[in-house]
Amino acid sequence: MNKLFSFIIFLCFAIRLLGQYSHVPVLPGMTGNTLINNLTISYKPSIILDYSAVRDTMFLKIDRVADSLECIYTGMKLPLPDGQDPTEYVYLDGQPNGINTEHTWPQGLGATGSAQSDMHHLYPSRVKTNSDRGNFPFGNIPDAQTEIWYYKNTERTSVPTNFRDAYSEGIRGTNGKFEPRESVKGDIARSLFYFYTMYKAQADAADPTFFQQMKSDICQWHYDDPVDRKEWERNQKIAHYQGGKENPFVLDCSLISRAYCNNIDQACEALTSIVQNEVEENALVIFPNPGHGTFFIRLHANNDIAYIVDIKNMLGQTIFLQGYNVKNGENIVEIDINDHLSGFYIITLKDINSNISNRTLYLKY
Repeated sequence: MNKLFSFIIFLCFAIRLLGQYSHVPVLPGMTGNTLINNLTISYKPSIILDYSAVRDTMFLKIDRVADSLECIYTGMKLPLPDGQDPTEYVYLDGQPNGINTEHTWPQGLGATGSAQSDMHHLYPSRVKTNSDRGNFPFGNIPDAQTEIWYYKNTERTSVPTNFRDAYSEGIRGTNGKFEPRESVKGDIARSLFYFYTMYKAQADAADPTFFQQMKSDICQWHYDDPVDRKEWERNQKIAHYQGGKENPFVLDCSLISRAYCNNIDQACEALTSIVQNEVEENALVIFPNPGHGTFFIRLHANNDIAYIVDIKNMLGQTIFLQGYNVKNGENIVEIDINDHLSGFYIITLKDINSNISNRTLYLKY
C-alpha cells in the first residue's frame, strides 16, 4: 500500500504546552481586504457595556478564578471575594501592586468610545506594570536591552537567571517597547489584530504607524502561542456580554495569515484543512504527544515495506529525514529531535517508492 500520511506533533521542552485548543472556520476562502471588511460586518459588536460595568464584569465574571484575579503580564494574583465592588477591591487605592484594567490597544491611541469598553482587548493588570507599559508598542526586546523585568509583584533591572520566560520586559524612552511574558503573547497578538480590524479608522487616525510597528512580531506571537483552553473559554464568556460576538481570531488560526501576515504556519494550515483520514491497512499512533524531544511512531503494516520519515518545522525546513524498514505487523520507531526548539512540527511518512496519495491525519492534543 503506497500512502503518504501527514500529521502534527507537538514537542514541549518548556513547562507550557502549546496547541490550538479548538477551531471554528471563519469566512473560509476569503483573504485580504475582502476578509477584513467581512470580519468587521460579521463580528464587530453592537452591544458594549459601559466602562464601569465592563470592569466589574471582566474582573468578576470573566477573569476571576478560584476567587482570585491574575495580572495578564506578571502572573501576580489578588483575592477577589464575593460581596465586594470588584474594581475598587483589587485596585488597592492605586498602589503599585493593585490591579486595574489594561487596554492592549492604548486609550490614547484610539481606544475611545465603544472601543474603550470592548473586552476582547481588555485584561486585568498590575497597576505599576500597566502604567509602565503606557502607550508603548508591543514587540520583542533583546535581553541585553531590557531595562525592567516584571514578575508577579516584583521588578528587577538585571536579566533573570531562572524562569526568564515568565517575565514581561520593558524599555522606556523614545524607542520604548513592551514584551509580554511568553505564555500570553498569542493572547495579546489576537487582541491587537481584533482591535485593528474592528476599529481601524480611529486607530489610524490616532497613530497610523502604531500597528505597523508591531505587526511582524505579533504575527509570529500568534503562531508561537496558539489558543489554549483558557483563552478559548474567555472568548466565549466575553461574547455573552457583547451580543454574542466573539473574537474571530481566537476561533480560526488561519485568519491572521489570510488578513495580515501572509505566513500561515503548517500546523494551522493542516488544522484548517483536515481531511478525515481513514487509515485502513496501516494504523499510525504518535506518543507521547505533547512530548519532550523524543517520541515514538507506532505503525501497523500489512506487509514489509520501507518508509521515509520527513519532519519539518513551521518554516518548511526539514529538520529530520531518515528511512526505516518496517515489517508486517506492529512496528515502533523512536525519533529523537532534542536539539530543536519547542513548537509545532509536521511529519510526513511515505513509502520508499514515493507513490503517494494526499491524506492528512491531525493529532489533537
